[in-house]
Amino acid sequence: MKKDWTLTNYTPKGDYYLVPSGTNPSVATLSGIFKDKKVTSDVVVTINCATYGSGTNPKAQTFTFYTTTDCSSQISATQSGKLPTTSSYTSPIYTISKEDATSLLNDLAIKITKTGRQIRLKSIGVKFSYEAASAASLTSIAVSGTPTKATYKEGEAFDPTGLVVTATYDDESTKVVTDDVKWACTPETLTLGITEVNVTASYGEKTASKTVAVTVTEVQKYNVTWNVNGKVYTEGAPTTEVVEGEKVEVLPTAPSSIGGLVFMGWTNEVVTSQETAPAVLFTSAADAPAVTADVTYYAVFASQSGSMKWKKVSLANVDEGIYALITPDGHAFNGKIASGHGQATADAFVFDKSGVAASAPKGTLEIILSAKAGGYTMFNADKGYLYAKDAKSGNLAWNTKKSGNWLYKEGKKEGIWSYNSNNAYLRCYENTFRTYSYGAYDSISFVKKVSDISYSNYTTSAETLPLRAFDGKNHFATFSSDKAVKFVDATVYAVGVNDDRLILTEVESKQVPANTGVLLKSAGTEATYSVIGSAPAIENNLLCASVEEGQTTAADGTTEGYSFFKLSYNQAGENEKLGFYWAKENGAPFVSKAGLAYLAVKTADVAAVKGFSLFDMETGISKVSGSAAGNGVIYDLQGRRVERAVRGLYIVNGRKVMVK
Repeated sequence: MKKDWTLTNYTPKGDYYLVPSGTNPSVATLSGIFKDKKVTSDVVVTINCATYGSGTNPKAQTFTFYTTTDCSSQISATQSGKLPTTSSYTSPIYTISKEDATSLLNDLAIKITKTGRQIRLKSIGVKFSYEAASAASLTSIAVSGTPTKATYKEGEAFDPTGLVVTATYDDESTKVVTDDVKWACTPETLTLGITEVNVTASYGEKTASKTVAVTVTEVQKYNVTWNVNGKVYTEGAPTTEVVEGEKVEVLPTAPSSIGGLVFMGWTNEVVTSQETAPAVLFTSAADAPAVTADVTYYAVFASQSGSMKWKKVSLANVDEGIYALITPDGHAFNGKIASGHGQATADAFVFDKSGVAASAPKGTLEIILSAKAGGYTMFNADKGYLYAKDAKSGNLAWNTKKSGNWLYKEGKKEGIWSYNSNNAYLRCYENTFRTYSYGAYDSISFVKKVSDISYSNYTTSAETLPLRAFDGKNHFATFSSDKAVKFVDATVYAVGVNDDRLILTEVESKQVPANTGVLLKSAGTEATYSVIGSAPAIENNLLCASVEEGQTTAADGTTEGYSFFKLSYNQAGENEKLGFYWAKENGAPFVSKAGLAYLAVKTADVAAVKGFSLFDMETGISKVSGSAAGNGVIYDLQGRRVERAVRGLYIVNGRKVMVK
């Protein structure tokens, strides 16, 4: 049963309404029936009704008429036709005269009062003639009231909230139009010394102005400096001045990685090689802290390890994230759809026993699953939203607009992945992804992209050190500093001497205490390090620090009884081998450059030794001697015994020895 009116206090009874329900009246309301209409005739209301149940018949006052929905303003209506006396429907008519109808401006309400038996109300009809009501013309507007805000900080704009704009029309009616006003303020921006603002409101080609008193106070502004690895950084024109309590609006361009350290964000304090991220670390203006004083924001760098991986996820455990769809044998959906069937990659995922793959097959399409209405949308930025056009084979498609969502449903074995709009099932058939109306063929599977990346060694300062020495495979350098440091991408060694060979002991922490010499090795030509607070002492290390340029001494500050060696090439050898060699005749002290390290060994322990080679340590070449005659029986490399060794390689006491 259709009606264009509302009813209160009734009981629905199939094709009619039983009114009133109880002792209170019912009200039938025809809202807005006279809106914007000028009535030019009598208003005739026809009520199709009948009686119900026992009691006396309805009286004339059963139906009364009002011009408002709250029945607060009654309007006269003349009855014609008979009121119902039986269960047979009749149509009494009520007429509102043309003269009285001028008070009908918007609504008509009919109060139905129980004066005897209840009424079976079927329909209400209203008939009248009208002309479109002519709109009143706007004659003026006026601004009144007091602004809510009177005190401002310099740089702010005036806020007209609190002012009221009233429009006046040629029919002497008025209306508050504040929400529809366009404001203009002079001056637009408030500065120190301004005491009043002229506010102008515009509405319907009318304007009105008001002068408002204001107080403008000085704001505290703070300087913001951006620092990358100890230097002021201005790339990207970042914010350099901020009002107290506000945040920066523009961040600098992200700086490049330094050696093996990647950029992580910005912090407000110096960080020296800590294992966890600083408490303040932001990469967007929205996440930056409020500025309450002059501040320097430092670029934070960290060591990165690990990679992104792919992990199998059962249909029942799918959640939001980045996924690939795969067939039972691991071939991935590549995003292409032919004849309504999704296509698969040529290669398949290779999973370990725990269901994790290190990489995805070439052509794998990454799909973003986002929660929606108890299920998930499946989206790719290049393709759109994956959906099923129908619950039939060949209806998989892409849509540029977000529509339905995909749901997991329990079923046999692994369950069902279906499209909620039409209950289409997404399944696999011969390495294709297909829609069906039932759980045919094989289930699809999901593989989620997960992060196995971790970060450590957070720091705001990092240095790169050139490794200039090269042994044909790796690059080397000695190092020392007056600060404790930690290396990122180089192997750090303590150096010792045992009998006739060098002993290199790796410093696994890569940490070097202040005023300590070490040997560095890397496949690259540079080593990256950051300053730290302190580092544990390195044991069994004969390398001495040369923090400042100066003459070499032993660890105890003496030179007597020691031989000194520097990292260099054996210029006299056949193959210019890299190692630690005398810098001066007989291992005398020499001037070592700042930031390097040198080897100081008791002369008694290395009699007649000019140097130690790093080149062939694995083959046993470990010592270069001035004379090998006193070291035992000597053989050349062809196995022939010789009485006296000259320049070259020899076998002495079963070991290879370089003789200069």
